[in-house]
Amino acid sequence: MYTLGDATWPQVHRGSVLLVPVGSLEQHGPHLPFDTDTTIATGSSGERQSACWLPCRTEEFDLHAGRTETSLMLHLRPEAVHMDLAEPGDTRPLAEILPLMRAGGVAAVSVNGVLGDPTGATAAQGAEALTLMIEQTTMDVLAPGGVAVG
Repeated sequence: MYTLGDATWPQVHRGSVLLVPVGSLEQHGPHLPFDTDTTIATGSSGERQSACWLPCRTEEFDLHAGRTETSLMLHLRPEAVHMDLAEPGDTRPLAEILPLMRAGGVAAVSVNGVLGDPTGATAAQGAEALTLMIEQTTMDVLAPGGVAVG
């Protein structure tokens, strides 16, 4: 296994699978850095998904800057997480707050930019969530109609 940046052109051939991790730079409450989505390298921008997009899937656990993203960051870059500043945000279900967010963004429902409750996050939960995300991505890529290039 190698990264694209380390590969030579003969190593990159037809039939290879190319995963391009992307993430936005945005606020993630008072306890996480702006590059949280980039660090997690999948982002939480499922609204941009198409047939060849594999979403981050953290939304299956909680929404934005809550327990899941905080746990992932505690696992991946613990030095960047300020748990002493972690505080709950809006904990209502997405279906309930989505109309408000469409009208006014995250600020319409959460003054601190958090959707969920990060206060119980742990690095162990982050390791477990990352493993699950990798397994799901691998299954999606290998499934019929997956994103394999070739």
